[in-house]
Amino acid sequence: MLGLVLADALSADPATPVEEVMDPGPVTFRPNLRTGELPHYLTKHRIPRALVTTSDGVLIGLLPLEDFDRQRPGGAG
Repeated sequence: MLGLVLADALSADPATPVEEVMDPGPVTFRPNLRTGELPHYLTKHRIPRALVTTSDGVLIGLLPLEDFDRQRPGGAG
């Protein structure tokens, strides 16, 4: 995982290389982290999603914070 390209990058000049519009080195989490630890961290640091990677940096999952909210008692879903 070298970087994260957010939706606002779509407004860049179409000739702009992705490396110039991506957020380099985003926060990532390992698969062995307990899911109960993620919502607090994501909320505290205003991170909208958990990027799950291997120790080699290969992306293996993406968990949006809103999905955690739906699963909590009293959540949206």
